Amino acid sequence: MLSISRIAELASVIQAHTLIVDEYVSSHRLPSPSFDVSMPPQLHLPETIESFATAIIEATSELHSLLLGLMSFLVHQIDSPHNLISLHAISRFQIASSFLIDKETSFVEIARECQLDEDEIRRIIRHATTNHTFKKPKNGIRVHMAASKALVEVPLLREWLQQACDDMWPAASRFVYATVKWSASEEPSQTA
Repeated sequence: MLSISRIAELASVIQAHTLIVDEYVSSHRLPSPSFDVSMPPQLHLPETIESFATAIIEATSELHSLLLGLMSFLVHQIDSPHNLISLHAISRFQIASSFLIDKETSFVEIARECQLDEDEIRRIIRHATTNHTFKKPKNGIRVHMAASKALVEVPLLREWLQQACDDMWPAASRFVYATVKWSASEEPSQTA
């Protein structure tokens, strides 16, 4: 009997479970998951369907990591925190809230509204666009996508992002240094 490889097994799980989730979404007339601005911030799926979605995410993550290979996997891990840079700036300077959800907006308009330099805004938003936060319908213009729309319409998400970027992210980068300096300390002031 032939044994199936791990990557083929993961692909099979992804395909089978995706068909189940897709069938549920379609039959219940829910929007198909996308980055489009019309997408709601969260699809409310029943627990059974949510478990299939979770299995897809886990299998996709593992398959992605396996196919990257060890060297690329480690490089990818190191590069991942860079995605927080544009999210932190979007949160801190309230970039998502600086223009209407259903309106095309220029870098000049966003910079003026956020009181930041246009080149700075351009760099932040271009990076965020690579992560599906904003969309580029034409050169120099941006529109909202589902992620940026959620940052405007879901205050709890916006507040969580601000807290994560301002408090948790800097502390995470200091964890190893704090461990070296105060190993095994239980003192509240001796932490990252």
